[in-house]
Amino acid sequence: MEKFEAALGKIGANARLLDMVPGEQAAIHEMFSEFANVFGPRYGFKEWAGKPVTGEYAVESVVSALRNVLGIAELTRLRSEVVRHAINNLSI
Repeated sequence: MEKFEAALGKIGANARLLDMVPGEQAAIHEMFSEFANVFGPRYGFKEWAGKPVTGEYAVESVVSALRNVLGIAELTRLRSEVVRHAINNLSI
């Protein structure tokens, strides 16, 4: 999460800089580099400026990590089990 948050911070800071100094090439380069890292390979960013984009802190990596931390897969499994049990024990 920290790298993802830092990337969003850099994008925002560079956007602010571009408001004050339109066309600032270094800011544009850094901003688009961070965009590539945040969106990652899933959205077509396999490399940027000759460097590979790993997807380490891409959106889908962050969502996956959050799902892991929150135990979403386990909760989904438990919900399915409860629904299956309820359906099997219906008396109509």
